[in-house]
Amino acid sequence: KIPVSDTQAYQQFGNSVPVKVIEAIAKEMLPHLYEYIRCIFQQCDLMKTRAVKLSLFLNLI
Repeated sequence: KIPVSDTQAYQQFGNSVPVKVIEAIAKEMLPHLYEYIRCIFQQCDLMKTRAVKLSLFLNLI
């Protein structure tokens, strides 16, 4: 039995995801996000603005 409330247990479980797991997921996502940006740039000016914002965000990560 877990000696804390359900809410506290869920918070603790959520905090237990290792950083390496998050890094691995992010590395798998990046190529797909960059491909999405490339596709957006080939369409229209409005979408280019969104792609630039997304690209800047990804560079901050």
